[in-house]
Amino acid sequence: ESCLVGSEMCIRDRSYGARVRRQAQFLPGVQAPVGLEGCWVADGRLLAGAHPGVGPYTAGDRLDVLLEAGVRHFVDLTIPGESAEYAWELDLRADALGESVTYARHPLPRHRGPVDATAVSKVVDRIEDCLRGDGITYVHGRDPMRRPGLIVGCLMVRRGQSPEVALNWLETRNWRNGGRLETRPLSREQQDFVRSWTPRS
Repeated sequence: ESCLVGSEMCIRDRSYGARVRRQAQFLPGVQAPVGLEGCWVADGRLLAGAHPGVGPYTAGDRLDVLLEAGVRHFVDLTIPGESAEYAWELDLRADALGESVTYARHPLPRHRGPVDATAVSKVVDRIEDCLRGDGITYVHGRDPMRRPGLIVGCLMVRRGQSPEVALNWLETRNWRNGGRLETRPLSREQQDFVRSWTPRS
């Protein structure tokens, strides 16, 4: 199957798209892997996962699936130059579907917890703003667990959970990285950051 995007022809992997769409059922209370190596949060309104351009599929393949599944807000935690840029392609593909999307980059260190708590507060603020709008929000690092898990943990603390409850919840989710099911999505430094982070009022 092919689609015309701007002046480019994009080739969709039909079986991949069908598999992801089957798994991406937005059911209340369900947190499940969706083929994009991520984790559902907040009753299907928030997906934490990997960079769209990482893995065997192109960024365009994954962006098509995310857009078709209802994702309208992208929060990118990668550092510039760490992974392929996709914001321009996201705009093209959203325009082709007649949809409006938002993209914001909030770069965080890949493994160690960020030194500046204000940077995390800004990401959590951004996600809260997105969740008040229409569509699903996708927050990602390069891999699906570390930085997204850090932000999800802090979001849960912001919403009244204790840090230990948030960390335990993250460890019991179905996180996949490179096809492997993994627990403990956060490094020790990131876990300590969630424990010590103080949400802004």
